[in-house]
Amino acid sequence: MPGLGLGLRLTGGAALAAGGRGASFSNTASIAFDGTNDYVSIAGGAVNLGTTNTIAMWAKYTGSGTLQAHPLGASTWGGGGYHFYPVGNTLMVIRVEGATLVWNDSTTVTHMTNAEDGDWQQWGIVRDDDDVTLYINGASMGQKTLSSSQGDTLVDLIGTGWASGVSYNEWEGHVDEVALFDATLDADAMAAIYNSGDPTDLTSDDGDYDNSGDLVAYWRLEEGTGTSTADSSDNSNTGTLINGAAWSTTVPES
Repeated sequence: MPGLGLGLRLTGGAALAAGGRGASFSNTASIAFDGTNDYVSIAGGAVNLGTTNTIAMWAKYTGSGTLQAHPLGASTWGGGGYHFYPVGNTLMVIRVEGATLVWNDSTTVTHMTNAEDGDWQQWGIVRDDDDVTLYINGASMGQKTLSSSQGDTLVDLIGTGWASGVSYNEWEGHVDEVALFDATLDADAMAAIYNSGDPTDLTSDDGDYDNSGDLVAYWRLEEGTGTSTADSSDNSNTGTLINGAAWSTTVPES
């Protein structure tokens, strides 16, 4: 079956106050994907985010080939699938039900080159109906509009995604702290999630981040052992590690 992932970093993202993590918050694990056939499948089918939503996640690319794979996606191409992937070191492509968005400006090119260098990056997508904003390491890459009116955003795979109705594009690298929201987060909240390169607890509001109540799914990928990963939101979207997706102690940190 499938595989996905990502990674990057900027300076200047607003940091959450130290107390925002809580004494119990720690980030000690991620999932490593081999780029062949391993992935995480979400129990109960795809999480439906509607047409107003935000996705945030951390990723680190460790492959040596052309960077073209899905760190997050859906098992269907049409009918609501969501696909998010870098191509080479020059651009980012996002697909929602077949509509293609391409970021290819000089700022994005710089970040994608960093991704190929194997750095952790924090990526975010904010969708407001047909308008989509891409964030890399807490900074907006601008807003673009889908080519035509599209359906709901669905997510049911981590580490892979269905590509062009033909095959799965597997991620080679690490993924950590995947969060799905059924609201459009503002720029301050996205910078706070990046937190100057240090993941923070998204189940509690703090400072510029006040969207914990909008969480639909939140896979911290923190278990470090076993074949399942819990959803830290209230919705029990448990993930199952498939085909040897492996726990790792490699995590993003400032």
